[in-house]
Amino acid sequence: EEKVEERTEELNIKNRELAERNKILENDIARARAIQQKLIPEEYPSQKIAALYHPMEKVGGDFFDFFLHDNPDLIGILISDVSGHGIPAAFITSMLKTTIMQSGELKNNPAELLTYINSILFGKTDGNFITAFYSILNKKTNSMIYANAGHNYPFLIKEQNVEEIKGKRSIPLASMPNDFLKEMGKEYTNNEISLPSTGKILLYTDGLVEATPMNDTERMFDENGLFDTLT
Repeated sequence: EEKVEERTEELNIKNRELAERNKILENDIARARAIQQKLIPEEYPSQKIAALYHPMEKVGGDFFDFFLHDNPDLIGILISDVSGHGIPAAFITSMLKTTIMQSGELKNNPAELLTYINSILFGKTDGNFITAFYSILNKKTNSMIYANAGHNYPFLIKEQNVEEIKGKRSIPLASMPNDFLKEMGKEYTNNEISLPSTGKILLYTDGLVEATPMNDTERMFDENGLFDTLT
């Protein structure tokens, strides 16, 4: 009986220690979530822009941001997604944000910005990669210049139809060095598109198309479901 009591007390002590460590971890994750939320814009550069940010876990790798230019007609729009989930993806998102903040005038050229980000982050993400779509919207000319690093094609929603905004798409950031990408003809490249005056653009991450019904986790929403919904 004495041995049983001793063993029981030992288990109780370990359970209390485990509960305390879990409490500390939960607090750390909550603080990480609060910090990550500060990376997400609270105000948008135009009343015609709307956004929804809802990570699958308390922290994650989805990210978007806006950038104003000297020309008031130009708005830079970035959307990205780090592979994986949780704290590692959130940490890499912070690295991405910091890199962009240090990019200076490279934000004026989508392809150059993605090339710069890749040069900084390659080899520093422990095997994780980042899909990204960066565009500069010209409100005066109704046009958009953009570069795509392995991200989901955005949708252009017109009055008559819906189509994907394709153009040349390279591989995700932090996957390969820029010299290799250039050698393989996969360097980040600018594309340009004219936009209808009454159209809309939908930018999204794969969290949207990978959503599944609660009663059927084998069936994903996928791009076809999204396209059917938009049409």
